[in-house]
Amino acid sequence: MRLAENLASRALDDLRPVNTDLSAIVGPDIPGIRLRDITQGRAYRALLAQQKVPERQGTHMNMGRTRAAIAELNGRWPSADEAWESLRSYDLSRPVREFFWRLMHNVPKVGKYWLNIANKEHRSECQPCECLESMDHILFECTSLGQELIWDEAKELWNRTGREWPEMSLGAVIGCALIVVRDERGKAISGASRLLKIIISEAAYLIWKIRCERVIEHGNDPEKLPTETEIINRFRAAMQKRLKIDTMLTSKRKFKQRAIPTKILRGTWENILIWPNGAPPERWWSRPESLVSMWPPRPRGRER
Repeated sequence: MRLAENLASRALDDLRPVNTDLSAIVGPDIPGIRLRDITQGRAYRALLAQQKVPERQGTHMNMGRTRAAIAELNGRWPSADEAWESLRSYDLSRPVREFFWRLMHNVPKVGKYWLNIANKEHRSECQPCECLESMDHILFECTSLGQELIWDEAKELWNRTGREWPEMSLGAVIGCALIVVRDERGKAISGASRLLKIIISEAAYLIWKIRCERVIEHGNDPEKLPTETEIINRFRAAMQKRLKIDTMLTSKRKFKQRAIPTKILRGTWENILIWPNGAPPERWWSRPESLVSMWPPRPRGRER
């Protein structure tokens, strides 16, 4: 009788739930794992951990360039994890985050990409410059109207803060969310650092958009190139849009914990805004009647 009771007790113990230590599991098919202990996310991560992802040469090179550029600007080498994390910074707009992710992985189809495709080799060249196209060339060297104008506007806007414009490179653009602006005592200035990453990211993304419109949409048609005024206005409109979004995100009632603190908003924008009365109005970010702009208003009618 006792033997039967002992066997029954063991059977009941085996049926009780066991909290399996999933961190010690090597693969998803180890005997003894209960399905009740596995979530879809844990199973997916376990499967991904078993896959050997080949290292992309372009990604490796751009990661090195990014870390070296930021080390030169900040005086400290960022880790690879910090560089990847910076690509997801909420201070960057969603299209910019996607663009920077593609830059890091060397995804944009420019230059050498077209040399291996039959009858498409001509696309590897920048027609205005008659040279092999690359992201460095597009962002900093192309003679077509666009990149130089936009960077000049970006520098002029940043110069209102009284601080030096950093040396630009592809690595500095990709890692701009890691750039730290410091005062004379070496203390980080969060508002200025945030403004700099916004200016650099919006400028680089606009240069890329204008290049794609020129090459893909208009086929390098010289008659459809944007004018100098149009390019400048597009950059200014992009910056004004970021300012408007920031002012909207200060609402704690709507965005709760994700709302931008007014201290960060003021530290980011107040030094570069133009005020009609020479001084910022009280709580200007919450007053839609206040005309807040980074540039003086354009004259109307024939006075333009």
